[in-house]
Amino acid sequence: MDISPDPIKPLGEAIKEMLDDRTCSCDYYRSWEYMKNREKASELDRKIRKRLGEKTWRTIWPFISEIDHLQGELHAGLTRSCYELGFNDALQLANQIDEAGKGRRTIFN
Repeated sequence: MDISPDPIKPLGEAIKEMLDDRTCSCDYYRSWEYMKNREKASELDRKIRKRLGEKTWRTIWPFISEIDHLQGELHAGLTRSCYELGFNDALQLANQIDEAGKGRRTIFN
């Protein structure tokens, strides 16, 4: 059995692995605004259920739930892409700072 150390990964691959392991989350989901929106959504759900009746509500509930799920996936995807862009910008900036420290031409000079 060969237990040699893993070869060094290319930076892009390591970043992709880090992003895949990172939980997509946003401060919004811990905010008061989110809690108020959830309360409003729950109240609207109760009003719709009361208007439609229990039988009709049970019929359409899976569709409403799937729409909510898809919207959640959309927001998670947007959060991830924003994080990736910010991380790439930070890497480029770090590279430019390193080059400037070595006396080479950069965006700073």
